[in-house]
Amino acid sequence: MQRKQVAIRFFTYGVMAIATVVGVIVCIGWAMGYRFDLMSGQLSQVALLQFNTFPTGAVVDINGASLSTRTPTRSNIKTGQTKVSMSLTGYRGWSKTVSALPSSVRWLDYARLVPQNVKTESVKTFTNVVDMLPTPDRKWAVVLTNESTGDATLVDLADPKQIKFSTIELSNLHLATDGESKFKIVEWDKDSRYLLVKHQLGDRTEYLEYDRQDKITRNLSSDFGLELTELHFSNAGGDVIYTLTGTDLRKINYADKSISAPLATGVTSYVLLGDSGRIVYLSKKMDGSKTSQVISIYDDGKITKLRTYDDAKTTLIGFFRNNDIDYLAVGRGEMVSVYPAPLKRQRQSHDFNKSVAYLSSPGGIDWMKVNPTGRFVLAGKGNKVVCYDVETTENYSFELARRGEPVWLDGYHLLDVKNGVLNMVEFDGQNIQHLVSGRLPAFLSANEKYLLSLDSISGGAVLQRSQMVIDQ
Repeated sequence: MQRKQVAIRFFTYGVMAIATVVGVIVCIGWAMGYRFDLMSGQLSQVALLQFNTFPTGAVVDINGASLSTRTPTRSNIKTGQTKVSMSLTGYRGWSKTVSALPSSVRWLDYARLVPQNVKTESVKTFTNVVDMLPTPDRKWAVVLTNESTGDATLVDLADPKQIKFSTIELSNLHLATDGESKFKIVEWDKDSRYLLVKHQLGDRTEYLEYDRQDKITRNLSSDFGLELTELHFSNAGGDVIYTLTGTDLRKINYADKSISAPLATGVTSYVLLGDSGRIVYLSKKMDGSKTSQVISIYDDGKITKLRTYDDAKTTLIGFFRNNDIDYLAVGRGEMVSVYPAPLKRQRQSHDFNKSVAYLSSPGGIDWMKVNPTGRFVLAGKGNKVVCYDVETTENYSFELARRGEPVWLDGYHLLDVKNGVLNMVEFDGQNIQHLVSGRLPAFLSANEKYLLSLDSISGGAVLQRSQMVIDQ
């Protein structure tokens, strides 16, 4: 009897052990994307696709078969090439062929569906428009109507259905009094309150700061008594501004009317990294008759040299963050190099060229630009564009109708102009959608339901509002 109980116990433990091992193997296989196909009787690895659209509720077709759920949704797919289509009543279709590796996850959550008929109406007519710039929150915009006098219009977009306008004067506080005058909009601060304006009069240049809230203008150049160039707001608000004085990089704090000692010297260009306080800058160093271009990072008072190049080619720099990782992009000749975590690898004596992504731009590089979310690095010459996706490490190349540096509509879409029509183009050059007759600049409203753009008319220009989402 006792021997029988022992046998039963061993048998039970054995079955439990085998079941545990099998369960673990099944779980690992499931996590690695293995699925059993009942139709074919075969075991294969799959990938996961995540779908979303704006607006949501679209039908998803995978290789011609519709999913039972609408966006946002997801589905396992066989690895390799897969054709995905998404459709929504009243909107133009969206499609793309994607390649997925075994057990990988691909996100197709950026499809912006465009109405079959984009309804557009005129909002305000101007006799002239030089430039237009929205605030970061896209609840305001400034329209420069006369570059000689600095006349401008402030646009209140808090309710894009009821847009309000007010006149502002950017010329009421400037130094120079003679010569040919020219005003230029530079940028808004991150809080959408302060506007930086460049004023050139003959060979003299000054910078003004307009306070949208208090409706006053500061003259930064006269207040600090220095020749300021290349000004940019920090992420600390409108009171903290970085500038070059000659080739010295300095920080202005308007709250206490102070300007720092040089943070770095010999600087020719620089890029701020969000609210981290880090700055990547390019400087020139002389060693006898030899001139070198040096890329360095300024971080909390400490300077770390990253790369040194000869002076034979123009060097472009980009500094951005994606998924909490800093990236340095360097454009030279026909090549863009993207270095992840540049400061960390330099300080820890890692091989600086290890795990570097290279993006080839045949014909050269005139410009380099990072998208608003820090995911895509674009570079190009003329109308030829190359793109590197930091998250998927994929490269794309395509052409736009418009020459020069592209304009981002959102984190995934570019704006292009062809034959007087504004087009929306995805980051890889696909899904080109004709939007409205018009020209740049153009931007989405804060709720992303409207496109605000300009169009030329007889005797001036018109600000127009295009409906990008159909009313339910």
